Amino acid sequence: MTARPARPNGFTLIELLVALFIFALLSTAGLTLLRTSTTGQEVLQNRLEQLSIVNRTVGALSADLLQAVPRMARNDLGDPLPAFTAGGSAVPGELFAFTRAGWSNYDQSPRSSLQRVAYSLQDGALRRTGWPMLDGAAPGPPATLMNGVETATLRYRGYDGSWRTDWTPADPAEMPRAVELIVKPTGMAEIRLSLMVGPQGRTDPNQQNADFTPESPADFFR
Repeated sequence: MTARPARPNGFTLIELLVALFIFALLSTAGLTLLRTSTTGQEVLQNRLEQLSIVNRTVGALSADLLQAVPRMARNDLGDPLPAFTAGGSAVPGELFAFTRAGWSNYDQSPRSSLQRVAYSLQDGALRRTGWPMLDGAAPGPPATLMNGVETATLRYRGYDGSWRTDWTPADPAEMPRAVELIVKPTGMAEIRLSLMVGPQGRTDPNQQNADFTPESPADFFR
């Protein structure tokens, strides 16, 4: 009986091709998983940064508007400015401007604790501008709060409880009770901000007995 010759050590060509094919599939799957994980992490990081910017913007707006005071000012030409101006021209793309109290003075500079501030939208950037002096000064350099803003829409709530798209009161010292700002950042949904203006509970300057008396802060935004 003739003995069968021993099989040589190693793999056949077909076995090598199958092994390489399986290895390629595993490598492709691993690379795809790694790329997906990296992309997801980048998207999450970008979204967290956007939310952080939104929170800082809301904080700046709230801090300023809550300390708004009915104090008129004068520009660098000496012209009088209303206590609250909507759509003015003191800075390019101005949305609104007003006088606020509580301006911190850590270095004890010879200035007032009141400050004129303006919010504007220019070249897709929401900016805050402050004046170094309340009267007779030019505005300082703006600070950018948010980039990539497509639109910004405003509404103002008066003492009668109604909302309007402009603010031109007969009394230049009158301020709105609340401001609604709708911002549309690029790649994000609209952000609707309802912010109270100044100390609440103040009486209507046009009437001794205001027709609208809110029971709680939430009543401002019904």
